[in-house]
Amino acid sequence: MRTFGRKLMSNRRVRFGMRGRAISKVMEGLHFLEPVAQILEGAGRSVLDPLPPEHREFALEVLKKFEAKEAWLAVNP
Repeated sequence: MRTFGRKLMSNRRVRFGMRGRAISKVMEGLHFLEPVAQILEGAGRSVLDPLPPEHREFALEVLKKFEAKEAWLAVNP
């Protein structure tokens, strides 16, 4: 019984450690969305210029969805 408890605690530590690393990897993967946030906060679209073409295209698609929602809200208050 004691070994089971120790193993359970050990597994829990491993899972928490993996979660921290997984979150940082996800944040690294989503780093290219930072310019999108800057544009939504009022920056110009020139912040997209340094992005690789595939990231820039995806960022523009995301921004189009926000623009469509804003346009709809302007017409339908």
